[in-house]
Amino acid sequence: PNGRLLSEFEDTPPMSTYLVAFVVTDFECVSGTTPNNITVNICGRPDAILNGDGNYALEVSVKVIPYYELSYNVSYPLSKCDQFALPDFAIGGMENWGLITYRETALLYNNKTGTLANKQRVGEVVAHELAHQWFGDIVTPQWWNDIWLNEGFASWVEVLGLNHSNPEFRSFDTFVSDVLHPVLIMDSLYSTHPISVEVTHPDEINSIFDAISYNKGASILRMLYTVLGQSTFFKGVSDYLNHFRYGNAVQDELWTFLNAAINPSLLDNHSVKTIMDTWTLQEGYPLLTVIRNSTDNSIVLTQKRYFLDPYELNQTSLNVNSFQWYIPFNYMTSSNSSSIQWVAPNQTRILPNIV
Repeated sequence: PNGRLLSEFEDTPPMSTYLVAFVVTDFECVSGTTPNNITVNICGRPDAILNGDGNYALEVSVKVIPYYELSYNVSYPLSKCDQFALPDFAIGGMENWGLITYRETALLYNNKTGTLANKQRVGEVVAHELAHQWFGDIVTPQWWNDIWLNEGFASWVEVLGLNHSNPEFRSFDTFVSDVLHPVLIMDSLYSTHPISVEVTHPDEINSIFDAISYNKGASILRMLYTVLGQSTFFKGVSDYLNHFRYGNAVQDELWTFLNAAINPSLLDNHSVKTIMDTWTLQEGYPLLTVIRNSTDNSIVLTQKRYFLDPYELNQTSLNVNSFQWYIPFNYMTSSNSSSIQWVAPNQTRILPNIV
């Protein structure tokens, strides 16, 4: 009526307000379907899409979505997944539920002129944003102080997703050089901050989207994933997602579900929360010192917070010994390798007769 056009849309599942988005464009799309009949659309400028620049992102998406469904043991709850490459977009990607928006260079890849580094970057960002469709969108953090769970989790799970779609990129190896090593420098400075920080004002929100939330968050979740094992880790995550589906949660609730999935002896009878609080609620990380005693073949392990610049520490009144962690480790001898061992806070760990 009156020259207006009325459009009606299907109801969405209950969703967080910050994940709502819509687009109005004259873009073209290239489409595909997952084994569970989820339609995937990669959309962008018509000339780019007609040139085939959306094909690689589509290839990654139709492989990664069913892989995540299997890993999380939670079906993708929407009928389609639209992904838009925007010519003018400030960030790499935004995980709006079912309508992911990207900077063009993070979604489109020209197979004739693009480099392998460009291709890997597109795969990483697509796998990252798709990981959010479960962890962040189906269950959303209750408040911004837990945003590291969103970003750290997606930054780790993207490694699994990209390894599934493109194992030739060796994402498990590049994680160490591209994610872990850079944040070790940042987190060794006096100016660093804990992963989980209290947010009391809107002006503080942007500042926590940094390498500590993304890289360190991913690194400690990688550590937990390695200790628990893939099946146990995802069993806890699956139970967490199903319990809080279409709602909000805090980090302690994730620890509770991970804890319920394990044999307590695996963590030396400590809870997941007890261990992970030492990594999320205090800044920095430990330097683990290992000393071999040649007289009795014992090994002594001690910990101390690491600072890149000891001079910086000397200029403060900070008590470095007040920072202590639960540290998992294992070792190999000439005859066998050990199971996961632990150094507890304020503990001098002695391993006798190691030959």
